[in-house]
Amino acid sequence: MTTKVTKELNKLSVKDSDASLAQHFATVVLLLRPLLSPTPSTSTSSPSTSSSPVTTSSIPPTLTLLRTELLSLLPLLSREATSLSLALKPPISLAAAQGTLVKIGELVNKVAFWRTVVEDTGTAKSALRGELLTASIDFLTSYHTLLQHSLSSLPLLLSPASSATLASRKSARDQILALTGAVWETAEAAKGTSESEWEAEKKEWRGTRGLLEDWKGEVEDDLLGEESELSDEEKKGVHRAVRVVGLAEELLEYLVGMDKPEGGIEKQVDGISDDVGRLSELADDVAGVLDEDEETVEQSLGELFFSSLPTLTQYCLIGQKCYPTHSEISAFNHSVHGRAFIPPTPDYFCEKTQPTSDCTNATWRDDQPWLLQYVEFETGLGIGETGQTNETEASVGRGRVPALAVAVETAQDVSNAVRFARRHSLRLRVKNTGHDFLGRSSDVGSFTISTHLLTQTEFVPKFVPEGAPKGYAPVKALWAGSGVQVLQLYETADKLGVIIPGGVSGTVGATGGFLLGGGHGPFGPLHGLLVDSVLQFTVVDSLGFVRTVSEFSHPDLFTALRGGGGGFGVVVDVVIKTHEPPAGFVGILGEFGVKEGAPEGEWTNVVREWVKLQPQLSAAAPFAGYSYVTTTMPTPFAYILPSNDVELAKASFKPFTDYVAAHADALEFNITFVEEDTWFKLWAGPFTTALEGTDAVGLNLLVGSRLIPKTVVEDDGDALADWLSTSPVPSIVHLVAGRAVSEKPAFPTSVNPLWREALLHIDFPGAWAFNATDAQVQGVRDFLVQHTLALGQIAQFGNGAQAAYSSESCYDEASWQDVLYGETYSSLLAAKFKWDPTGVFSARHYPGSEFIGY
Repeated sequence: MTTKVTKELNKLSVKDSDASLAQHFATVVLLLRPLLSPTPSTSTSSPSTSSSPVTTSSIPPTLTLLRTELLSLLPLLSREATSLSLALKPPISLAAAQGTLVKIGELVNKVAFWRTVVEDTGTAKSALRGELLTASIDFLTSYHTLLQHSLSSLPLLLSPASSATLASRKSARDQILALTGAVWETAEAAKGTSESEWEAEKKEWRGTRGLLEDWKGEVEDDLLGEESELSDEEKKGVHRAVRVVGLAEELLEYLVGMDKPEGGIEKQVDGISDDVGRLSELADDVAGVLDEDEETVEQSLGELFFSSLPTLTQYCLIGQKCYPTHSEISAFNHSVHGRAFIPPTPDYFCEKTQPTSDCTNATWRDDQPWLLQYVEFETGLGIGETGQTNETEASVGRGRVPALAVAVETAQDVSNAVRFARRHSLRLRVKNTGHDFLGRSSDVGSFTISTHLLTQTEFVPKFVPEGAPKGYAPVKALWAGSGVQVLQLYETADKLGVIIPGGVSGTVGATGGFLLGGGHGPFGPLHGLLVDSVLQFTVVDSLGFVRTVSEFSHPDLFTALRGGGGGFGVVVDVVIKTHEPPAGFVGILGEFGVKEGAPEGEWTNVVREWVKLQPQLSAAAPFAGYSYVTTTMPTPFAYILPSNDVELAKASFKPFTDYVAAHADALEFNITFVEEDTWFKLWAGPFTTALEGTDAVGLNLLVGSRLIPKTVVEDDGDALADWLSTSPVPSIVHLVAGRAVSEKPAFPTSVNPLWREALLHIDFPGAWAFNATDAQVQGVRDFLVQHTLALGQIAQFGNGAQAAYSSESCYDEASWQDVLYGETYSSLLAAKFKWDPTGVFSARHYPGSEFIGY
């Protein structure tokens, strides 16, 4: 075989045509494939003849998996390296070069990811063994299956004809599953490889490494030598191709140095932990290869990987044979100290068994681990669709109320719950308060982790994040559990004499979903979004490991959690930078509307004046505020000025008050300026009173929304005002952006970058009766889509893009990846692939949910 490869490589010449080179190299790849793949003599079965399905009991040893994984990457790296060098030969094809660079980046990322997996497995060995070890092996199995799905789908991706229909994709999935079975058979059989066969394989690897070295030398001599006719820019491309081929050499070098796998999982882990140092060095080399193209690769990595990925996750629901048995649930309940329970069924309707005052009370709903603020996410009325189709009669009969829940009180509770969910493929959901417009905290047959009891707080006067370098300047911070609500956050900050960005509603979970979505609020113009002030998380990942995450420790996960949502782990606690309060706070409270019999057009005109006022306020000071624009009643508003300068507040609102005074015969208007020495006094008193009744719960409700660019408010405010004044439903205008929100944070977040160009956030509701038909509900949903798109046509950013706040967005947003996450979406997919490739955490419109289901 080696002789054949050598002969074929000798045919290669830089003077050949591109087509000729491609043909020669294709032959080489086919010849190399047997050399670069394990060929144990004991493997006799094929996927089509295998007598038993792959089960947990047939998991191959970890080291064998690692070896198989690395082997599978070698021909791919070699092929892409050559493709790149061909693309960069005159005539240069930049498009082809870019495409192959992205593919190389994908492969590089996979190798780097294995470094993390190996390190985690070593940690498991030395720390807990037992369940943690099982979890790691389980994860390796899932990851390897995921990889096989992806790599096997690449031909499908590259074939336009086969990707045209769903039927062909289903056929491809079937083939992939069969191939996965063959991989297990091969890997399992590799354990029986004899010492002499192992050495023979390593000899082949050494020979292949030599061939690659010779090929690289020929390229360097012919294309980079003194007689080369390439330009400097073209030579850079060749250098890059040579360095990438070097990756394959490094991988071969690593394999050559490996010892033969021994039997027994414990021994495999011991062997891996001994190799961590060497693999770490290899990963460092790999990571350094694409430095100059790191940004391009990072942006395209996730999309490339997932574009060929079929839906993988089918969750196990109550009523199915795979669902945990009574004894398994009892054992889990024991592990969480009796905190697990089975919630009531949807027969427990508010209007039947609870006083109306409780049903429509947000605090009462917060405290029930199985309830949400909006009833359709309990009953499923009109929103029955989910991310998969395997619902059973037992699961559907419960609506969207979870089949099982646990009210966690410690990080260990969360860890045990995540492992239980992963082990049994349960549809995991996380709920703090249930302020949720997308139903992410519930679903059919789900298993809910309630973080509502994680309410501890502690002031840290000199906080330094995990992994910070020596010399890092400590900052004042608040450590808070993920169950802390806005009321507690503001009250705690007030007692400490500091301020912290939060929301406007006291029952919102400040350190839960609110924060993970970005967190806009009254201090946005002064101190930015809440995620901009986050310094550190404690999070339980998809393996059940409790991790401390900061910009210095797992920075990619830190970035993803700051605005990318809850699809990466369960947050246990968070550390938030505190800020010094201003000398006082001014509240600007009131309402405006038109009198009965007012001239036609008066309402539109006053709304235009109100819209015109917003950028003027933002330019004058860090004003923030909320106005509930509605045609059926006066529009209430509540604004704050974080200052004790009442005169500045009055002067800033004067353009509007002057307009109203000039039209007093047609307009109703009142305004009050209230000064308090602390934010908590203003917020808990007159500010909240001014907005009383504007945040109803205990009903069926969805929303639509858009972020409004500052330029649109300034230059096309009349069009925006006309949309507001003619809207058939109330519109909530939030002045929560601009100023500090516009500033790029020192460390990146995952909120849609268009937040930094926005001034307003506008959302609006669509509601329906408890006895509405599915058709009536669909009518409301259709209206919200059309109304959202109409607003979006006005609220386009400079590149024509539209954007929305991910936590308060349209349930049926078609292009949600772009609208909710924008340019951050590719890096979020890469983080999802790395930290939760098997979909332990998922929900509607979370990154990756379109591929792994929810």
